[in-house]
Amino acid sequence: MSRFAESFEIVRWLLGGERVTLEGRYWSVDDAVLLPEPARRVPLMAGSIGPRMLGLTLPHVDWWNTWYTWYGNTAEGFAELNARIDSACEQAGRDPREVQRSAAVLVQLDSAAVKRPHDADTAPIVPEDLPAMLRDLEAAGADEAILILRPITEASIRELGAIVHFGHL
Repeated sequence: MSRFAESFEIVRWLLGGERVTLEGRYWSVDDAVLLPEPARRVPLMAGSIGPRMLGLTLPHVDWWNTWYTWYGNTAEGFAELNARIDSACEQAGRDPREVQRSAAVLVQLDSAAVKRPHDADTAPIVPEDLPAMLRDLEAAGADEAILILRPITEASIRELGAIVHFGHL
């Protein structure tokens, strides 16, 4: 965590257009600059539910993201976690409304697709339930949903794209 904290400072300063000199415990930079300079301010996103990581990143990030296993892939679970993030924002000195919210959503396109071991307790969303899930996530405070497809193949991406394109969502 300490190694990340140092690197996070360096990266956020560089992305902010600053010259960086730092002699840290883990990293050392001398008059580092990011070239070419970013054409616009680069938004930062943190994906964590750990108190230490949230305390470190929430004062600076524009977005917070959660993985589907962290909230059970349900709108109710997202709402509960989102309330914890509101509290973490306040503890970090941030207005919770300043941090956009993003949720990874597991979508099952093929019932025979191999499940990853850490997904065993997380029920995926099937395509026909996706519109309601997205509406419910929005009502629970999500500004964005990142769809994680099972399986994630070119064919599954095309299949979901066809569903979305043809107005099924």
